Amino acid sequence: MAKANTQMNLIDALFSPASRSGLPRKTVISGSINGVRTDLVKRLIARVVGNGFPVIVVHRANRKFIEAYGSNSAFDPTSGLSDDEVASLFMEVGKSAYGLSTESKAIVSIGLEVMRILSMKCDLKSICGLPWETISEFIFNTNEIPNERKLSLIRRIEPFSIQTPAVAAFFTEISVHAPLQNNSGESDSVFPTSNTVLSIDIGSDVNTMYTELVLAMIKLFKEKGRQFLTVLDSLPIPNEHSISYSIHKSTDTRTPVVIMSPDLAQTLAGKTALFSDVIGSGINAIVFSHSAGMSAEVWSNFFGEFYYRRKDVLIGESREKFTILKGSEQKSVTETEERRRYIPPEKIMLLDPMTAFARFGQTTDVDQPFEIVQLEKRQ
Repeated sequence: MAKANTQMNLIDALFSPASRSGLPRKTVISGSINGVRTDLVKRLIARVVGNGFPVIVVHRANRKFIEAYGSNSAFDPTSGLSDDEVASLFMEVGKSAYGLSTESKAIVSIGLEVMRILSMKCDLKSICGLPWETISEFIFNTNEIPNERKLSLIRRIEPFSIQTPAVAAFFTEISVHAPLQNNSGESDSVFPTSNTVLSIDIGSDVNTMYTELVLAMIKLFKEKGRQFLTVLDSLPIPNEHSISYSIHKSTDTRTPVVIMSPDLAQTLAGKTALFSDVIGSGINAIVFSHSAGMSAEVWSNFFGEFYYRRKDVLIGESREKFTILKGSEQKSVTETEERRRYIPPEKIMLLDPMTAFARFGQTTDVDQPFEIVQLEKRQ
């Protein structure tokens, strides 16, 4: 039988013994109620911050996270980025849904240059408010731009003008769905400093466009070689082409991710391939109770199977004809081998909210590849 783990032992187990980085392995926490998952992750965050690393938490109006770290419900993912990084951010988000390309990036870069010339704030609201579809006319009719500079800017836009409708549609979509407000001033950097937590509340409604913008910012930080922990709480994963999907399936040990979900299998709509990509191998998986039979089945498969040898012995008597002697006793032995689940789906469905099945990293124990975790009840 698997041994029960204490709360502190559980936090310790999330870190690889071979790694001294101070960051945990990639971790997936699925099932139970929101309070149980959040309290557990808050303890992990405290450990990571204590180890000297920043944490970025992206959640959907999680009250416990808001109370602990603030809301940032109108967070601007463009703050503190260079113009080239901002243009790259928008291109990353818009390339699948709006066909944005390197040509689109050039238009956005020129638009940001115009905003700098006019001493405009380059926050998300102001960028969305630029007349992108008629950007050339806007430049031509703006008196504050010197004539020579106007002609130069318009000439640079002209080869890419076919992309301006797509760029305009993209920024219109952002202005409709993203929580926009003017920043009070320029920010040096939005990236959290060591020992701090940046909490980003994307709202309780599914807001794919804004979520993708925030996650594109996180992807940019990852590419810049920053070390930090990302916590993703109940975020949508639209498809395998989305930035959300690429962040969820990331296995980068320098920027590990913690995925929280009431039911990760249902979030991925039962798509086995996507689930396998997100889970990967060698991760921490903490699986609480799941009411959906399909989800319990998926997690039961995750924990694996073993071969069970079964021996059946049949005992009978043999009687010879025409004899008064009792027939001799005979035994028939048959051996069969069948596959059984380490954790049947019904056991996952019947867990109490404070108990979970867990696997930590790459297990080598073929007889017991999981542990039973019993969390402490909080007052």
